[in-house]
Amino acid sequence: MSNNELDQLAKDFWEWRFLTQPVISDDIPRVDRPASWDPDWLYETVLAQRQQVEEFEKRWKAIDASSSPISSQVDYRLIGSAIARFRWETDVLRSWQCNPRFYVYQTLGSLFEILLKNKPFDETRSNEVIKCLKRFRRFVEQGIQNLTGHCVRPFAIATLEVIKDFRSQLTTVASELKPLLFKNSADQLDETIGEAIAALEIFTLWLNDNLSTMTEGSACGRDAYVYFLKNVALIPYTPEQLLAMGKQEWERSMTFEAFAHNRAINSPALSIFSDELTQMAAEENDERKFGNSWKTTTS
Repeated sequence: MSNNELDQLAKDFWEWRFLTQPVISDDIPRVDRPASWDPDWLYETVLAQRQQVEEFEKRWKAIDASSSPISSQVDYRLIGSAIARFRWETDVLRSWQCNPRFYVYQTLGSLFEILLKNKPFDETRSNEVIKCLKRFRRFVEQGIQNLTGHCVRPFAIATLEVIKDFRSQLTTVASELKPLLFKNSADQLDETIGEAIAALEIFTLWLNDNLSTMTEGSACGRDAYVYFLKNVALIPYTPEQLLAMGKQEWERSMTFEAFAHNRAINSPALSIFSDELTQMAAEENDERKFGNSWKTTTS
């Protein structure tokens, strides 16, 4: 295997993925978006993404890593996992078609990611806020189109619970954020926040109106889960083996809990802290005691 071949595949894939990866609640796979990032979730766009992934898969399978150094074999497996993750998210989970919370992540979640950045609201970041808010209506319209006929009712109910306070939340964001933005963005904030709220109101109304016609099924099935374990998570176990391992670990933890309970059976019950500050002070004191004990032991 040529390292240059794998490196080029990785470079091409991640440049593409940074442009196409959806916003999700998990911060582990969160990526830095390029300045040109302006996604959409039209059905035709998803089809184009599938075609591009097929090309990445062909390039990945054409690489023979069997005789490469272990480090290169690991990199090869990880790129394969990243490619397979797209298949898992787009073709198996199909959150973009089945789960309305997906579009909450693309709207409110996308705004949250901008607000999380640990840097001043310079002109570029201020513009990002406005661009993000203006995308709300587009994502809601695309979401309704994609979810129609596919939306899972339990997911919709959970989504309605998550966004029940979006009006007050976005209003608070606007009032707190406006003094921090560059003037041009600050001048647009009230209008764009209003448009964002109106878009989410349309989404909420659509979800409520269509609950009775939505499907109930959401399980991906054993074969799909095996695909995830093998190709995405890179875990060499079957679902049945994982269940057995989980049962074993549960029994172990319960056994040790019983040991601890019996050992302390004559000890007085610990009192509940009166408030958070008292608990935090106690934890800090215990940590200090532990640190002093550790220094004494190692000195």
